[in-house]
Amino acid sequence: MVGSCCGLSRTLRLSMVTLSYLFGALPLLVFPSTALAIDTRFTQTIDMLGAAYLDAEARILFCGKSGVLGTLSYREGDTAVARLIQTGVKEDFLTLEAVAGGRALIGSSQGNIYSYQDGQVLRLAGISEYSEPVLDIHDGGDIVWAGGGRGMLAYSSDKGSSWNSVSFDSVRHPPLNLPSRKPGVWYLGVSNIDPESVIFQAEVNGRPAVVDEDFEIDIDEGRLIINNPLDEGGVASIEFNFKPGPPYRGGDVTWSVVIAEDGVVTIAGEFGLILQSSDGGKNWVSRNGTMTEEEPKQLYWLSGAARGENIILGGAAGKVSSSKDGGLTWMGLELNSREGVFGAEFIDADTAMVAGAVGLLGLYRDGSWEMADRTALELRSWMSSLVNVGADKWMVLGGRSTVLTYVEQQWKKISVEVPLEAEVER
Repeated sequence: MVGSCCGLSRTLRLSMVTLSYLFGALPLLVFPSTALAIDTRFTQTIDMLGAAYLDAEARILFCGKSGVLGTLSYREGDTAVARLIQTGVKEDFLTLEAVAGGRALIGSSQGNIYSYQDGQVLRLAGISEYSEPVLDIHDGGDIVWAGGGRGMLAYSSDKGSSWNSVSFDSVRHPPLNLPSRKPGVWYLGVSNIDPESVIFQAEVNGRPAVVDEDFEIDIDEGRLIINNPLDEGGVASIEFNFKPGPPYRGGDVTWSVVIAEDGVVTIAGEFGLILQSSDGGKNWVSRNGTMTEEEPKQLYWLSGAARGENIILGGAAGKVSSSKDGGLTWMGLELNSREGVFGAEFIDADTAMVAGAVGLLGLYRDGSWEMADRTALELRSWMSSLVNVGADKWMVLGGRSTVLTYVEQQWKKISVEVPLEAEVER
């Protein structure tokens, strides 16, 4: 876990939600020493923040900081060619999703949605009132969803051409069972509780517990205070509605992950929240609540994916969680690493792949992790995009032109050629 709700998680919101700000300027031009080389050509490396495979073009489209957009074509062997596309855009491109009809949607650091199709880049819409970053886009079939900073959530029913904002003031928290009947303070894991929505079930000396006498609720900080011992036996639980966000600032929460599968929308991000809606975003339910005696150290989700009933989320400080029942229940997958998990995907129904900071790369299957050998693969940069390029072949893209293939259970790092400016696509 990565720090308290009002401590490190707030820092993460400012410095990590837009991952590109961690990775420095791009593209990076590295000039060879004139003492060692007469050739004055430069080597160009690219930070690839988002990527998707375009079936119509049979190649990968990637995006990056400062309006970087390009295509990556794999050559049989150990090389690939990256060709940059002139976009004329200065804002950062943070996330990318391929949708039907040969179109790709791109989310920017200024809350804009762009499209790429047939070599053309167009601005389609702005979906943030405050120009907050678009951090994730997910094509759910009939509906495309996008999420980002400061409560940004929107959907499109025409593959990104127009968008509708989704806002909500209330999330239902299912019943939490009290771990103890003794007097004490319990943290509920969320803030901004609606006092009129609270249902507290417990008895004291054979009668229903009385608010402000037997128990109290700190609605702003999200605490339950038990003043008198509760009767043993029977139910002792609490359920309520709350507004996501820090105390006194409900709604100010980043959604870094948006997943739409089989009519259910799952969003996750800041404060470790995982919410679901089965009615198009009208009503929301919290799915991973806990009750603790100490102030909880909140997670910060950064990436996620689903395949059928299986969902995986990757977060800061190497945290990974999964669900096998469509998000109703969750369990942590202990990863022996503290690096952030910037990318997560399912390569088959039972196997998940993750990538992240400092060359973090591995698979989770059969109840355990199989991590790539960073030293042998010479992995020195972050990685975030996991792309299926056909059949059982996967490619992993990241910073400083880092590209790997995963084929027949083998990792291979490949070199990336970036043509000179004269060869850039226009």
